[in-house]
Amino acid sequence: MKILKQELFTTANVLAPSTLQEIEMRHSSFCLLILFLLALTAACSPARPQEEMPPPAPVVEPTAAPMDMGMPVPSTDVGPDTAPTEMVVTEITTHTDGTNSYTFDYPSSWMLDAVVFGSRAPGGYQLTSWAHEPGMVSEVPPDGTIMNILVQLWEPKADLAAFVENRKMAWDASGIQIVSEETVVLANGQPAVEIVTQSQDSQTSYLLLSTLGENYLVASGNGDIELIRQVARSLR
Repeated sequence: MKILKQELFTTANVLAPSTLQEIEMRHSSFCLLILFLLALTAACSPARPQEEMPPPAPVVEPTAAPMDMGMPVPSTDVGPDTAPTEMVVTEITTHTDGTNSYTFDYPSSWMLDAVVFGSRAPGGYQLTSWAHEPGMVSEVPPDGTIMNILVQLWEPKADLAAFVENRKMAWDASGIQIVSEETVVLANGQPAVEIVTQSQDSQTSYLLLSTLGENYLVASGNGDIELIRQVARSLR
């Protein structure tokens, strides 16, 4: 029995190294097989789809403000209408002064009188929108229009600016206010100054001042200012 145990121990000591080596080799082969299978599985697996990235946001280019080139901006304001120089009435009458050779138009329904206004205005005309006894009138009926056209003598002669300034000084002393003033050109090419005034009792008056040779041509009136303006602007 002792001899048998010794033989078995001897056999185990002889065979142990070889057996261990085989076991290690088998273990290594098994591990390599496992790694190979894992690699093969990974290679055969379908590729994982990549996540779609959102499209980049559009780049908005900043809009440059328009450069100011100093160009004038057309204005969107409408100026006041210019008073017509032609009569708006249906029938007009044309009159020519035989002494000073000036002409004007007036409504045919008006009454025309030749009158003398004084030593500085030896001749002229009075026009009224109503009929009356011949001669200068002392009263104006409601809604009536009265107008005077005359040649005035004044020093210095043929100086329209000085003539206008003299009138303004007289109005200022009397408390008369100038409502509007405009420079116009008459049909005969002569310059004229057109003024609308208002008195202290709120009466509105029209006045046109121009030259006639060395003297002055004056048209004035109360009532229908627009119609008076048209008659005055017809002077030629």
